[in-house]
Parts: sequence; C-alpha cells; structure tokens
Amino acid sequence: MRTMQELLILKLKRDAQINQLGM
Repeated sequence: MRTMQELLILKLKRDAQINQLGM
C-alpha cells in the first residue's frame, strides 16, 4: 500500500503532464 505522500507526488506529476499537453 502506498503512502499519502507517494500518491500526492504521482498526482502532481500526472497533473503536470496534463498541463504541458494543455499548453
């Protein structure tokens, strides 16, 4: 099971990729 911090980092990375595509 993953820690909340790991999940948060994964979410931020995914959001960053989406933002780059949006640009």
